[in-house]
Amino acid sequence: WFLDWLSCRLADKILLDTNEQIKYFVSEFKIKKENFFRLFVGTDDNLMKPREVLSSNDLPAKPSGKILVFFYGNYIPLQGAKYIIEAANILKGENFHFNLLGSGQEYQGAVELIQKFGLKNITFLPRVSYEKLSLYINQADICLGIFGHTPKANRVIPNKVFDYLACAKPFITAETPAVKELLRDRVHCLFCQIADPKDLAEKILELKNNLA
Repeated sequence: WFLDWLSCRLADKILLDTNEQIKYFVSEFKIKKENFFRLFVGTDDNLMKPREVLSSNDLPAKPSGKILVFFYGNYIPLQGAKYIIEAANILKGENFHFNLLGSGQEYQGAVELIQKFGLKNITFLPRVSYEKLSLYINQADICLGIFGHTPKANRVIPNKVFDYLACAKPFITAETPAVKELLRDRVHCLFCQIADPKDLAEKILELKNNLA
């Protein structure tokens, strides 16, 4: 906290990724709003762009006859991986397969939740390079953003949202004040209720029925 406060106090201009973050910093550190400038995170569109993925030694084979749902992250609370798994459990009788890429803080809890539900429609994938990540995104039919119920989740637009947009992939993410600074529901993506696996499952079904 002290290092953030001191850095902001010493700076002439402070770059933050959303207006919600700016509001938080103004309130938390008592710094004039005029000192801040919003700069969206963005992505590297030399790598993150639409591409046809037919087959690759770098990718696991796409499950035959399945709608492939993709998520990547560090399994931190704001990402809400457990809500994705609970949604997958709701949809276990449907023709979906979920690829979850990455590792981190809540990874072991995610593994245990899958074991508890006895799910066969989820594959965990290890971290990959940023360049290979674009292949995984383009291979997917539906991509997933963040769903965790944390204060920070309401203040940020995650990197993955910009990656999905650059790859022109249909995706679902939680409706938050920050994400609405950039995106409109049913124009750029589908919003779902935060920390609500039932609503997430319904939105995945809705996208499945509108992929064409």
